[in-house]
Amino acid sequence: METPGNEQQIAEKCAWDAMQQQALSPKASDIKQSFGVYGTSGDTLDDMTAGLLISQGFTTTTDIRSPTRNPVVLSAVREVFYTAQHLGLIVPGRLGQDLDYNSHYGAYQFTTRGLAFFRNGEISLSAPGLLIERVREVTAGGTLDPGIVPLVEEAQRCWAMGCLRASMVMIGLASEEVCTGLLDELCKYPSPPSKGDKLYPDWEKLNNEALSFYTRWQSGLALLESVKLGLRKAHGASRPDWWRIWEPLPGAIQPYAEAVRIARNTAAHSVDDIFTPAQVGLMLASLPTMLEVIAELKEFLQTPPNGIQLPSLV
Repeated sequence: METPGNEQQIAEKCAWDAMQQQALSPKASDIKQSFGVYGTSGDTLDDMTAGLLISQGFTTTTDIRSPTRNPVVLSAVREVFYTAQHLGLIVPGRLGQDLDYNSHYGAYQFTTRGLAFFRNGEISLSAPGLLIERVREVTAGGTLDPGIVPLVEEAQRCWAMGCLRASMVMIGLASEEVCTGLLDELCKYPSPPSKGDKLYPDWEKLNNEALSFYTRWQSGLALLESVKLGLRKAHGASRPDWWRIWEPLPGAIQPYAEAVRIARNTAAHSVDDIFTPAQVGLMLASLPTMLEVIAELKEFLQTPPNGIQLPSLV
């Protein structure tokens, strides 16, 4: 038997999953159509949420599909509906109509940001524990420092309270901690460049902890790209499973230094810049993906797959 708190959390997760299903449907891209929180069309948020709850065995009442009779479903869909508006993921009504159009059943459409958010599989920030649970999953393997968990937890708490500048600072600290860990792992590379090699200046910068994070990060990216090129020459034709880790580099991790820069220079020092809940929320929601990318790279550098030798950096 689920406790009331757990039941509410599960219902909210189902409501986010239902909204994501809506965003993935062709209807989401049609500006002439909209979704509803309530109604009888079959693709309303309450009906889809109830359906997901039933499919998972959470039939707490015989009237689970009636939001007026089931407070758990009612609370979950309203929480997700208003949080999605707060994040800028949906707009009430239709783009060409007044905002209160058909407000009795909660009509809404997805914004461009909302479509990207849901289609990229981002984590819900509203349902309690989901973000932190995902971060703990990534750090459970031991590759990343579990000390980043309380940083992310505090960032989410600040975001929920509207302390957006503080949340950005926490995001920057978590990002820097993780990225610095990758740089430190790269410093242990078994075949570093020699003096006179093209990459030797980058190797020196990488190993100079007195330099700024951004300087070390740029040199680290150049060295990682060299590793990628060496692996491609040796194994690219066979397209092994582990190649997915390296294929999107360096572009996939380039923005992480920008997150640190924004947190340090803008959030921590400038009082003129304004942060929106959507900007900070989207960056916070993308953290688990970033952590997973960095964790896989670190693990590969620490223990390459059987038969794989790390190429020399020249």
